[in-house]
Amino acid sequence: MGKIVAIGDRGGQYKVLKDDESDLTKSFLDSFKNKLGPRAEEILDQSHDTIPEQRQRLKESQKQLSDEEAILEQKDNEKQEILRLFDLIAKNDERNKIFKSNMAATLKCNQKLKG
Repeated sequence: MGKIVAIGDRGGQYKVLKDDESDLTKSFLDSFKNKLGPRAEEILDQSHDTIPEQRQRLKESQKQLSDEEAILEQKDNEKQEILRLFDLIAKNDERNKIFKSNMAATLKCNQKLKG
């Protein structure tokens, strides 16, 4: 199998892969370190540290959302109860008007009968 090499700034060659082809050589990585950015292992290590934190934040957010939904449901139920009570008050007010009207008519009839 042929060797993969890179050509340096001064025209020299250096290997890109280790002899067993398991990884890139240190000299190759060092020459591109600033250009390539962090290696996948480094990124994964950093991500691994934040995953449990992200899960905890997600769990807390889900609980907060659930609590807020319960509060909204309770407020909606209270609003419905208030509307039902307003409707009941309006019906009672209408009955009171009818009752007063009937009472006034009855009193007039009684006065005419007595008078």
